[in-house]
Amino acid sequence: MSHDATPFPPPPKPTIAWWRTHGFLLGLGVAVLLGFVLPAPGARGGVLHAGLVTNFGIALILFLQGLSLALEQIRSGAANWRLHLVIQGFTFVVFPVVAW
Repeated sequence: MSHDATPFPPPPKPTIAWWRTHGFLLGLGVAVLLGFVLPAPGARGGVLHAGLVTNFGIALILFLQGLSLALEQIRSGAANWRLHLVIQGFTFVVFPVVAW
């Protein structure tokens, strides 16, 4: 058995097509680098108002996710009202009573 053989092939090098399909990964890396190099705009009291950007960003993500649902999926989920009632009861009655 020779020691020259490696058990795993080297990973493929990212190409333009790979970066196009993984644009979120590229954007995430750019955002991290920008936050490292220029932290002031996102800091407390900064130009971006981090609390507002975060809240609106989360709302936008959830809204766009909801738009991607098929109308039939929404109808079938809303029809399960007993499950929704149990979840709401635990969230707003049982958990606060236990935490108190």
